[in-house]
Amino acid sequence: MGKYMWTMGPLPWGAMDERPADKAHDDDWINNVVKYMTADSDQSYWKFNNQLSNFLKDFKVNKLLVDMYDVKRFKDEGVMAAVEKVAKVMKEKFPDMTFGIYTNEMPSTKDGRDLSMVFFFDDMAWLGEDPKFVQAYEEMYGQDSWKDFMKEWGETTDGKQSELWIFDPELSGLGADVKAMERQ
Repeated sequence: MGKYMWTMGPLPWGAMDERPADKAHDDDWINNVVKYMTADSDQSYWKFNNQLSNFLKDFKVNKLLVDMYDVKRFKDEGVMAAVEKVAKVMKEKFPDMTFGIYTNEMPSTKDGRDLSMVFFFDDMAWLGEDPKFVQAYEEMYGQDSWKDFMKEWGETTDGKQSELWIFDPELSGLGADVKAMERQ
């Protein structure tokens, strides 16, 4: 709470090598950004998973529910198999819901931010709605399949942290527009 986030991208790793030196930018960064960073500041490099995400239409970033999961050591394959099931339900049963699945490119075994599911929405009332996900999951995978999923999820994750993020256009250099596009 009360923190700001600096984001950059999407871009490939090679773009970090191509950034030209710019003294004015570097001075601005040091004088107007670094001095406000706190000792507990950290960085994450999130990789978007196009196959598991649902960005079918253009939208404007407004509010985000960011669920971050701590994946148990050596359980990446298992957790991704479970995420594939969730994404299938989301895409087929809730096709208008915009969400993204991200994996941390440089995860830590200490911070609990290995996998993220981000929901993009406009009205806080959305948080109080019951989408009946468990019912939709069992319609797709069979009666009592949710219990099996929860067992599998418990075997692959250690916990979850949720955050609400609000886009502030006055503090952003980028606009709120997200354009849907075909990806390979």
